[in-house]
Amino acid sequence: ACADHIVIISGANNTIDVTGHCTAVTVSGFENVVTAQSTEEITVSGFENRVTYRDGSPTINQSGSGNAIEQG
Repeated sequence: ACADHIVIISGANNTIDVTGHCTAVTVSGFENVVTAQSTEEITVSGFENRVTYRDGSPTINQSGSGNAIEQG
C-alpha cells in the first residue's frame, strides 16, 4: 500500500495497481497502465500512458501525447 508516499513509475509497458492513499503518483515513459486507489496529485509525461484513479479529485499535470487520465 502507498501509505501517503510518492510513487514514481518510469518505463514502458508496465501495468501497475497502486493501493492505499498516495501523496502523488508520477508516471513517465510510454504505454504504461496505472491504477491508483487514491492520490492528491497525478503527473504524467510521455506517450500513450493510461492512469485511472478510483477516489478523490487529484491535481493533474500532463505533457506528451496520447495520455489518458480518468476516474474509474
